[in-house]
Amino acid sequence: MPDFELTKPMEKGDIRDIKINLVSAAGRLGTSVSTAVWATDDTSTVSLGSQSLASNVSTCRITAAQAGEALIKITVTMANGEVLIPTLCVPVEEETRC
Repeated sequence: MPDFELTKPMEKGDIRDIKINLVSAAGRLGTSVSTAVWATDDTSTVSLGSQSLASNVSTCRITAAQAGEALIKITVTMANGEVLIPTLCVPVEEETRC
């Protein structure tokens, strides 16, 4: 089961900047996020574009290529060296006509 799911599925052709808020994890661990790298093996359903990290919030531009579901792993390295790997399920639906 993924750690995060989109509240609204993407449609084929959509491009979205998706954010993962890691503030509570950083606070719980008493540290901050050093890096966050987004990756997926399902490159036929989605493609991952530009990634950024600011104030313990990681953002990635995701493009929906075809209908299906993609599992994205975000490898998060904390300033204390601890590594977290939350997952995100991205459902992609066919385009709607209206």
